[in-house]
Amino acid sequence: MLAIPAIMGGAPVNHGLATAAYLGVGVFVLLIGAGAVLFKTDAPLEWLGRTIQWALNATVRRRRPVTGLSRRLLSDRDFIRSTLDRGWRSALLAAVGNTGFDYLALLCALRAVGASPRPSLVVLAYAAAELAAQIPFTPGGLGFVEAGLVGTLTLAGTPAPAAVTATLLYRLVSYWLPIPAGGVAYLLFRRRYG
Repeated sequence: MLAIPAIMGGAPVNHGLATAAYLGVGVFVLLIGAGAVLFKTDAPLEWLGRTIQWALNATVRRRRPVTGLSRRLLSDRDFIRSTLDRGWRSALLAAVGNTGFDYLALLCALRAVGASPRPSLVVLAYAAAELAAQIPFTPGGLGFVEAGLVGTLTLAGTPAPAAVTATLLYRLVSYWLPIPAGGVAYLLFRRRYG
């Protein structure tokens, strides 16, 4: 975020890093727009629910077909909207910013180890890692994320040793360092609010 004014001002910047920054800003804007549209209007969310429901019923055999997914998505969205009230914009910005800065941490880890894969392929590797983090066998997808990210970064053109090093650096920053910070925040919260 802080480098973008320098890039726009004409400071000499590595082409790959500038492309990654522009791609990140574009994705950030798209996510904010999509989140706002889904939060304020029903039609896109209904269409999304019908499409996912059709795909689930068409691809996986079930005893009973999935029904009412659109209604459930709208109900969940309305619950979130009523809970957040007027703070939904801040929550959306924070959620998108969290993902954006997390992706930026991965890009910075790759640059730190001297790798320069295409940012569009890094987005795919990042998305695969986020999916792997949802595997419920270990906390935060520990182990699954690392294995998946190393594999996808290697497929994206990063040399294997650099992919391993960048993945470990990224996970250190995105997973392990927030744990002690969370502990300190917890202690400060307990001290202040008892």
